[in-house]
Amino acid sequence: MASIADLHNIVPVITQIMSDPQYVFISPLTPKEDASWLSWLKAIGPIILSAITTFVAVGQFRLSRAQHALSQQQVGIAVSQKDIAEDKHRLELFEKRFETYELFLDMALKCHKLSPDRRPYEDSTKTTNEREKNAEYMKFVRDNESKMISLGEGSIFLFGSEVKSILYDARREILSKAELIDSLNEIRRTDIDTTNFISELSGKGEEERGYQKEIKSRNTFLKEFYEKKLPEITGPYLKMTPYLAKD
Repeated sequence: MASIADLHNIVPVITQIMSDPQYVFISPLTPKEDASWLSWLKAIGPIILSAITTFVAVGQFRLSRAQHALSQQQVGIAVSQKDIAEDKHRLELFEKRFETYELFLDMALKCHKLSPDRRPYEDSTKTTNEREKNAEYMKFVRDNESKMISLGEGSIFLFGSEVKSILYDARREILSKAELIDSLNEIRRTDIDTTNFISELSGKGEEERGYQKEIKSRNTFLKEFYEKKLPEITGPYLKMTPYLAKD
């Protein structure tokens, strides 16, 4: 074990080595200094080794904690990304379902409001206004006919087969009424042969009544459809649950 006197002997040597590293090679220690130097190294060696070991252990512990924190953060990010992806999917699904609902609602409403034009000899002012509105409704139905068919066929993937079947019936009634209106308007625009006025007017009246009966039946269906049936069958699919992702 090194004594205080030994340390006093070693200090000048260490000082010389620090100022001139080659001293240890060109100025060998005296036997007494050599013994003191070895004793001193034996005394402090375990302490230095212990300090280095502790330093490395502390460093590894801190690194381990940092890696654990990073791992937890990555897990949190992965969960958040999963929630965001699910929210996005749910929103896209809602938008597609609502697009189908909205179009069928608008088509049923416009077609229900659609009425046959008045005869040319009836009130001209009222006839003109009604014809403008009917032309607007008919244009909407014709412009969106293909889209309604497409959304109706694709509804099986958004709502299921039962809803698709009901939307198919609604589509059939909407297009059927539009055809009936066109046919009835064509009859009312046709000139009546004045040489056989009574018989021809009577025949047209009977034909018109047949169209009007069919149109009335379609109107009953359409009103029931957009007021009750459509909200009833699509409502459960249009309810949005709270988002999973948090701000």
